[in-house]
Amino acid sequence: GMGVAPGITNLLTRRAAEWLDRIDAIRIRVYGSGYAEVDGHVFAPLFSPVTFLEEVLWPAPVWKGDRIVKLPPFSGEEEFPFPDPLGIGFCYNVNNEECETMPLFLGKPVGFIDFKYAIAPRRKVLLESLHALGLTRPDPVIVKGKEVSPLAVVLALLPDASSLAGRVQGHTCVVVEIEGRTSGKKIGIRTWTLLGHEDAYRKMGVHATAFLTGAPPAAAVQALLSGEIDRRGATTGGGLEPDPILRRAIDFGVPLYEGDIGANRGRPLAA
Repeated sequence: GMGVAPGITNLLTRRAAEWLDRIDAIRIRVYGSGYAEVDGHVFAPLFSPVTFLEEVLWPAPVWKGDRIVKLPPFSGEEEFPFPDPLGIGFCYNVNNEECETMPLFLGKPVGFIDFKYAIAPRRKVLLESLHALGLTRPDPVIVKGKEVSPLAVVLALLPDASSLAGRVQGHTCVVVEIEGRTSGKKIGIRTWTLLGHEDAYRKMGVHATAFLTGAPPAAAVQALLSGEIDRRGATTGGGLEPDPILRRAIDFGVPLYEGDIGANRGRPLAA
């Protein structure tokens, strides 16, 4: 869980949480596969297609004070203002780990956590139609006397995410907004990473999602080897000192920014 989401999301949350006595809300918004454009494909997930479909189509966990509540797929529609140059993205609750793990490791009360993907309206219609037709079912159906998994057919028709480098247009962006209190004063913090696919390909030979997923675990390994991170046992980024990992991620080329809640532009994050 040390990629971009989960991973960078947990580290950015832990960094902001250290300034707060109480966390009222954590909102995570991801812009990537749901808006990415690839010539010749109406839909092309930028990471494991089966994982993407599971996250979008399974019940979505939301943390509410002291418990997890599961919400239906595509619930919580929201027009979310992503940083420039992205603008508004239509976002929906999805199944991701942060809502379930963050309360375990941040070390202070958390009032609310949700996690949403930005999915273009026409992609939402496509995904809902696949699901309604039963084409995302993993269990086999009989077709001309043979057992066939509808999901396996859909996955076979989708491109391999690793083949999309140099072919995808758009950006990957992950925003973490945290509202809380310190000394009785309300505080709101927005942190994010934003990278264009073409820029990532030009610099690293991969698309932005691949780079932002691969660089943070490499940074974490370096922090472990240096001794700056010495915790033992099972944890997430939310249970670690964030600055040693974030500093190395920045050195690798991961762009990180911070600003006020809803900010279109921010300042480079200094870990």
